[in-house]
Amino acid sequence: FLNPNKLPKKLNDFKKALLELTTICNDYSLTISQLALNFVNSNPNIDKIVIGIDNVIQLEKNIESIQSWKNNSEVIEKVNSLKIYNEELLNPSNW
Repeated sequence: FLNPNKLPKKLNDFKKALLELTTICNDYSLTISQLALNFVNSNPNIDKIVIGIDNVIQLEKNIESIQSWKNNSEVIEKVNSLKIYNEELLNPSNW
């Protein structure tokens, strides 16, 4: 969840999409974390979500994020419209 303006040089191809994602979050009063978790959770092709947490507070925030999500198809459409042209960077092992 890096600030798009502070990305390492090798991730600069993500900058435009991350700036657009930040705008979407701001427009809908969401955090990147809320949007990311609910984007995945709203995908009918995904049956389970595995998340990492460091403490109970993070788990509680994730649960609350899912429970409070209003099925906002407009947000999901906007995220789906984001384009990543260097697909190699979608795999974190290439970072």
